Amino acid sequence: MKFHTTRFYPIAILVGWLCLLLLPNRIKCQNPLLSDSLRPSIRIPFLNHPGSLPYFLKLRKAGLRYKTTRKTVKASAPPVKKIVGWHPYWFNTSYFNYQYDVLTHVIYFGADITVSGSPNVNFNGWDTTGLVKYTRQNSKTCKVYLNVFCASSDMSNFLKNPSYYSSVINTLVTSVLNHEADGLCLDFEGGPSGLGSYFTNFVSDLKKACDEAGLQLCIALPAINGYGLIESAKLTPLVDFFVIMGYDYFGSFSSISGPIAPLMNTSWIYSSVDESVQYYKNQNIPDSMLCLGVPYFGAIWETQSKSIPATIENFIGYRPFSYAAENNTTFLNDTALKASYLIYTTKEDSITNRQFWMDTYYSLGSKYDYALSQNLAGVGIWALGYDEGTDTLWQLLREKFTVAPPKDTTDTLRGKPLSLLNTIKLKLLPTLLKHRYMFGLTLFILFTAFLCSLVNVLNSAGAIPKLKTQKLLAPILIAAVALLYGLSIALFYICLSNRDYYLIAGVGLSTCICIGSFVYYWYKKRNVEMP
Repeated sequence: MKFHTTRFYPIAILVGWLCLLLLPNRIKCQNPLLSDSLRPSIRIPFLNHPGSLPYFLKLRKAGLRYKTTRKTVKASAPPVKKIVGWHPYWFNTSYFNYQYDVLTHVIYFGADITVSGSPNVNFNGWDTTGLVKYTRQNSKTCKVYLNVFCASSDMSNFLKNPSYYSSVINTLVTSVLNHEADGLCLDFEGGPSGLGSYFTNFVSDLKKACDEAGLQLCIALPAINGYGLIESAKLTPLVDFFVIMGYDYFGSFSSISGPIAPLMNTSWIYSSVDESVQYYKNQNIPDSMLCLGVPYFGAIWETQSKSIPATIENFIGYRPFSYAAENNTTFLNDTALKASYLIYTTKEDSITNRQFWMDTYYSLGSKYDYALSQNLAGVGIWALGYDEGTDTLWQLLREKFTVAPPKDTTDTLRGKPLSLLNTIKLKLLPTLLKHRYMFGLTLFILFTAFLCSLVNVLNSAGAIPKLKTQKLLAPILIAAVALLYGLSIALFYICLSNRDYYLIAGVGLSTCICIGSFVYYWYKKRNVEMP
């Protein structure tokens, strides 16, 4: 059987095209809305109210660890508002998954102040965490704070003893400086009444120490200032910004089911995010210093009926956003409440009613729109990592708080239309880099077509002597080499956009076949037609 290279070459080209077109389909979809099955199976069980000391202790004993995958996504522009996120210490190295180009502040949660005879600061892994270093590697602007928590059981003993202040402040400031972090966030929750003046005095002393050390200071505000801890007028000059903890309006303590963070008051919702924001605004805290905290978690109750609201029979527990995403939960969006919920019956008996209220893409988007409409300083997130395994909420932050830079059609210095060089540099190259695969595939097909044309020219009877006589053989060979070089560039862009081993092996094999067949053809032709 005689081997015909002219027939084999188009077949090799066809094989190469098929490899390029079909093999990319093997790559897994990374769309967060479609690839929920890729999420890690481990999730945080919400044992008690998030933020209470027993909750932290149970999580620590549970030894929970998150499966992490490093992922970097570039934003089109920096955030136009503050985006503050808390990293709970029990999430360990899940900070590898955070998208730091979206965040302006990451707060390590954190240090606990306890009093047992004398004050003590428990840093909960702050001394060994790599959060600060990793943040610096991934962002030039994102700041790292240490959260300082004090439970209501220790608050009175600590605040009413000013002699405790200096040792605690020195310990906190020294630790932050040693880790090259940027500031502190005070999170004093609950507590007995009558501690407002003591808390203000403590903040004043801490502010002086922070100023001397070049550190910043913020305070997490309770949604409802029921104990009078926050003396807004006196605290405002002492801090850089506040974050309202705009959640926990419904929870394990509720008698009826409802949204964790209702946006507005209704006939049956008596406290809401809007009420909290307006309260602190009326306390003369500037809009530019107020951030709205939002929850990345929800709650499940057993209820007596399917109505809204419904009387609660049993509190099932809190659940992170990742729990709902992992189980492909489909929520209903109440446009009046600006909240998301699911009403269902259990599989065990098909009788027990349950209501699952969760802040989702819809309800969080409504709160972000509200923060923008109120001209607030930004938003805070409790907590980063509760959305483990999905990009949905990161993309929402980008949509609401990053603005694409304006398309400039003029040179900034002269005000003239862009030159050809700048047009290529600023418009063409970014477009080609953005669509690497299609760019590489287009080049591959075009260069292969030209190469086939050259092969046909060389394949015609007596072509080589004629071309040599007319001094065209050398230019054609140079063109062939240039086309082969162009094919390698095309393959580079294809492989760069899709790092799949099957794809790289396929295009590499097809390239070897194409180049090998061309070299073999040229060698045979040279032996036949050249003396």
